[in-house]
Amino acid sequence: MFRGVPAFALSADWEFRYLAIIASRHCGSSLKWYADLDRMCYRSSVDWKKANQRAQSLGWEKVVRSSLETCSALFETPHDSAFGSPPPSRQLRVPRPSDAVSPSSNLVLLGLLNTPARKLRYLAIRLFVPTGADCKFCSLPDSLFLLYYVLRPLRVTVKVGGWFLAAGIKRLWRLLRGVHLW
Repeated sequence: MFRGVPAFALSADWEFRYLAIIASRHCGSSLKWYADLDRMCYRSSVDWKKANQRAQSLGWEKVVRSSLETCSALFETPHDSAFGSPPPSRQLRVPRPSDAVSPSSNLVLLGLLNTPARKLRYLAIRLFVPTGADCKFCSLPDSLFLLYYVLRPLRVTVKVGGWFLAAGIKRLWRLLRGVHLW
């Protein structure tokens, strides 16, 4: 019940996994997710063994462990040994908001989907369905909204091409720095 109205809520174990997955998905663009995860771990209402078993069965263990390690490093979050011990004290690189826009972060959900059909559907939506960013990129009148379906694949192609170009330039820079022209 919420304010006298029947309502559904996630169990503590599902809420924990949800927060861990979302924190990982956003790649540190908002520390809010890690703070929520930290708060939930302190509440200790999570059945750690059950949460770990379910994460393993869904193939989410690596993502959940990564979120817990980041939480431990940022907030010294306690967690059960079911997910492994907290990482040793080491230099943690806190993700930057710009890290959220990378091929690996955009495809992190792909690993969470369990059938090829769901993966294909996810990719099709990401590649072909216009987003708010498309509308901000090129403002069109409502009567021309269908053009966004053409614009979306072009934007994705340019963005992915930019990632490859940036990676190539970075690699070339490293190679040139290693070569001494005397």
